[in-house]
Amino acid sequence: MYTTTGDYMKKLYFLTMSLIIFFGSASCLQDVQYGQLIDTISVTLYAENDTDIIMQSEIDRPGIDGSMRSQKNLVLEKRMGQEAKKYKMIPDEEMVDKRLKEVQRINNLTHEGLKQALAATGYTYEEAREQFAQMTAISNLLDVKVRTLVVVTEQEIQNYFDKNPIQEPTEYYVQRAVVKVSAELSKEELYDQLMTEKGVSDLVWLEPFWIKKEELAEDKFFITELQVGEISAPQELSDGFELFRLQEKHDERVVPLQEREREIANDLRRARYDQLMEAYYTELLNTASIVYL
Repeated sequence: MYTTTGDYMKKLYFLTMSLIIFFGSASCLQDVQYGQLIDTISVTLYAENDTDIIMQSEIDRPGIDGSMRSQKNLVLEKRMGQEAKKYKMIPDEEMVDKRLKEVQRINNLTHEGLKQALAATGYTYEEAREQFAQMTAISNLLDVKVRTLVVVTEQEIQNYFDKNPIQEPTEYYVQRAVVKVSAELSKEELYDQLMTEKGVSDLVWLEPFWIKKEELAEDKFFITELQVGEISAPQELSDGFELFRLQEKHDERVVPLQEREREIANDLRRARYDQLMEAYYTELLNTASIVYL
């Protein structure tokens, strides 16, 4: 555990320890009349010129979005809140109102409707205001401390592309037609008819579809030998025949950089962001004294 130096931090620490000794347990809140345990302090965070506590009830209570927050996540949230306060990034009342009105607009809610929706999550409107203020402050902080540093250069994109090529297999755009045996022709006669140009001129073709070479069944490999516009020989079915016509073909290729540039840039930014966030989390934890009770 790293403790920030300075008389202020030492006084805070020894004051808390004195309270624990004096009261027997400063980490417990009890109903004085009935002696029932109401809540307990789970974590105390001492930062430069600031102190916060995390109650067990905060850990047990879902966030405003309905998700549960771990002790670790709450510690990081409190530390980022302390830093936002330190750098004067706490939003004013007008900004909080603006964010809440945006939530109303997105969800097509009235002011009363928003209050009811918040109540369903277990939060009062004032508690929600505090949560939104905290979320906005943390977002402002991360904009400065992390997001502005997430920069990916063209050279990094090119290097990634060169080291991670994507090979696209040959693709075939084909149509299928099915012809049933009728009373007028035997199966052999129907086959002979379909082998003529006239026999296939009136076929009803189904919607075309793309299929990759490796997706073809073994008995459909003849499709790879067709030329664009060519119709296959009739393939026997139990009650007739099926035929395939090749409409278009894309040969195997390496996907060019211009088709992958945005995706690569996003992947690199995401990795850089995660790396910077992890480093910033470590810095936050190492620049405060955190007591787990």
